[in-house]
Amino acid sequence: MPTEFIRKNDGRNQFHMRDGMFAGWNSDYMKSVRLKMLNGQKVKACEKCYLLESHGQKSLRQNGGSGNPDDYKDKVEADGTMKTMPVDIELHFGNVCNLKCKMCSHYFSHMIGKEMLAVQKDDPDFFHWIQEQGGNVNNWVTGDLTEVYDWYKDKSVLENTFEEIHNHVEGIRVIGGEPTIIPEFWQMFEYLKSKNSLKDKIVKITTNGTNTNPKMTEWFAEMKGVEIMISLDALDRRNKYIRYPSDWQTIMNNLKKYKTIADSHSHVRVFVAPTPQILNVDQLADFCKFFEEQGVSVGINPDVVSPKILNFNYFPMDYKKIVIDKLDAKVSHVQNKINRTHIENTIKVLQKEFSQEEIVGNVKDFVKYNDHMDKFRKTDSWRDLLPDLEKVIGL
Repeated sequence: MPTEFIRKNDGRNQFHMRDGMFAGWNSDYMKSVRLKMLNGQKVKACEKCYLLESHGQKSLRQNGGSGNPDDYKDKVEADGTMKTMPVDIELHFGNVCNLKCKMCSHYFSHMIGKEMLAVQKDDPDFFHWIQEQGGNVNNWVTGDLTEVYDWYKDKSVLENTFEEIHNHVEGIRVIGGEPTIIPEFWQMFEYLKSKNSLKDKIVKITTNGTNTNPKMTEWFAEMKGVEIMISLDALDRRNKYIRYPSDWQTIMNNLKKYKTIADSHSHVRVFVAPTPQILNVDQLADFCKFFEEQGVSVGINPDVVSPKILNFNYFPMDYKKIVIDKLDAKVSHVQNKINRTHIENTIKVLQKEFSQEEIVGNVKDFVKYNDHMDKFRKTDSWRDLLPDLEKVIGL
């Protein structure tokens, strides 16, 4: 997730879907970003990637690949205008979601906004402390916590979006919110089919795995390519804690449905994708091994940078050594070479020393936030799920 959004030329208002899907493509902001990147300058929106890379960790932009730089340069005019329209897009179907994941924000889940408002009512002082943290303990920094961003309810905006995809886009990565609980999501397939272009589209769906629907999956056979990325972060109870309140058995049942479709269609791919953080990094090798034994591919996402309390770099070396020993003992059991290399690199990152003062402050914030939220949610405690971490922290 970038740390800022594309702005209109007046510098004040964020582009919305009602402006058209490509409205910001050649805005002053984007032209400036392109020119800076071509000149080797850093841009604010990418600071999370820069931070990961400075620690020797792989960032989202590295995972996505940069393509051919010369081809990119040839398409950019002197003022930063891009001559061609994008053929690959990431389409956000609003922020309507059914989960409240630890590392998410209300921009991607309206449930988190609702929960924070309930926290404010229950304990105004704790809520004020979260406000002061500015994104350190959760990913709420600014914005309206009551907002339900459902641009797709405007039928004219929805149809214009579908028409632009039909005319210009080959690859569509769909995220939310949780797209599988939004009927307008699979209406896109119906629209593209009516325009005879569904067969030319490669659709990549990011889902939390808690829901699937025949109205969505029935179109898979007619697409050029389908990729289902199920965002899972740990096994069973630990996953429910991170991706609250997901049900493990429901996810496994839905994964089986997706896998059955993939086994019958060579152009359909399904895989699970964890995002390493303090709450799951010790389980990374076990996670890969478990799904490999189920015949399910694993693709490891870049590590969590924010909220800071989930960034495993800022925790005591005594605990990181425990994690290193666990990963070291099991990494050889991971069959996939890319994942094995990722875990080996994670071990190297865990060995790095960070500011002791910063670690002490981060640990205190981690304990305060999660102890409070565990009681508020009436869920499992991090103390029960990660006893080694509790023992080392000693708070």
